[in-house]
Amino acid sequence: MLITNLQCPNQTIKLRNAQCYGRIDGVSQVSKFGCRAFTLIELLTVIAIISILAAILFPVFASVREKARQTQCLSNLNQLGSAITLYTQDNDETYPLSIRLASNIDGSACIEYLYTEIVPYNKSSGIMICPSDPSPFDAVITSEHYGWPGVCKTSPSTVLTSYQPNYAVVDHGYPNVLYAPSLTGPNHAAKKLSQIEFPADTSILSDCHVTRSGGSANYHITDAPVDSRHNRLSNVLYTDGHVGSFKVRPTLSASNEQLGGTSLDGKPVLDYTIVSPGPYYASDSAWGIAHKTANGAWTVSDP
Repeated sequence: MLITNLQCPNQTIKLRNAQCYGRIDGVSQVSKFGCRAFTLIELLTVIAIISILAAILFPVFASVREKARQTQCLSNLNQLGSAITLYTQDNDETYPLSIRLASNIDGSACIEYLYTEIVPYNKSSGIMICPSDPSPFDAVITSEHYGWPGVCKTSPSTVLTSYQPNYAVVDHGYPNVLYAPSLTGPNHAAKKLSQIEFPADTSILSDCHVTRSGGSANYHITDAPVDSRHNRLSNVLYTDGHVGSFKVRPTLSASNEQLGGTSLDGKPVLDYTIVSPGPYYASDSAWGIAHKTANGAWTVSDP
């Protein structure tokens, strides 16, 4: 007799006195000890079922996890929107500047920008970082690259950020010694709430980068292309304080390669195009103040 696939409890068994489960001459048998063996086919079947379930469930788990991160990101933007609103209420309905030369308490020169200006209304550095952003923008690296003073000392720290402003709303001000004369002028003075015709459609912060000039996407300095952080969605904060998301798709070249460039802090950037209806449709950034033409079509301006 041929006995195969023999599995029993840890006991010493004399085969002439016991019949453990196995296949004896091709026929399944059960021993008096009640032990049972899996055949090779049964094991392979179980493994195949587990593999199929894993293939189905793992993407679902990943999607659920990313949805939770997107929700946290939207909450971050909502809190930043509240801080910006409080700032404008305390400053004659004027938006903060994107960047300017300032000084620390000890008199040393420093760089102040949007996030340092709203620190009195925001007590957490965590809300400035998107949980789906693996490499937040580093203001210190940027200042060093351009030979600027360090970022103004604040508590909480404002060095790392994931959200960049709509620079048509959060402008760099006039005059601004950090910019060449050709890049500034009276039209870049701090913007007021009254200049926003459609606040529910004009962005102020979004999931995006800020770039250096060049790259295959032909960026200009301080362009702010949106990022695809949430399963082809990019979160956005509007000037009226509500938050939402853009659907985006990769921006491709004629050879079907995704365009991109480099951020101000030297990190690679991939370009995406907004495909959601609205003033920023078909653009790679949520830049500009929303307007409507005489026939009702959306357009944007950068005063």
